[in-house]
Amino acid sequence: MTNSTALTPRRITTRKWGKMTVAGAALGAAIAGPAAAGSIAPGPDLLWLAQATGTEGGEGGESGSAAVDVSDKVGILVSLAKLDAHLLTGMALMQAGNPEAAKAQIETATVEIYPTVEPSLRAHNAPLLGDALASLAKAEGVQGAERVAGVSAAIVAARRTVAPSPKEVLAAVLALAR
Repeated sequence: MTNSTALTPRRITTRKWGKMTVAGAALGAAIAGPAAAGSIAPGPDLLWLAQATGTEGGEGGESGSAAVDVSDKVGILVSLAKLDAHLLTGMALMQAGNPEAAKAQIETATVEIYPTVEPSLRAHNAPLLGDALASLAKAEGVQGAERVAGVSAAIVAARRTVAPSPKEVLAAVLALAR
């Protein structure tokens, strides 16, 4: 048996914790950035589109994501994040000169994602986005960018109305990362 007092103490470095703190701060800023600033800054400089390689399981690779119950706050947050992502991607594609792909992104948000979350938004007395999304689907050019900003602001308002706890926000981020 060894004498535990004779062992040299284990060295502990703070670099790992410092990196984790910076990563946590960056995640928090990414989540609250536009909402905290009170405005939505359009443009691909805030959105990095990754080119897919290999094969995907479905459109946009979403078929591999974990199923989330949209009747709870975590599910609502996940659906709102997906809506926002499709709108921002559509706007970036429009700015890149690809209106057909942009329209497909907006159509996916309007037809596939929003109908699944609308009843839950209604149950939480959150702002409904149906009319704004329908108006956006018909918009073109600069008018479309303005309407995307309006819908994004409505999504932020819906998130605030749902009033998730920090634990629910983290659960939504983890669900989106899966």
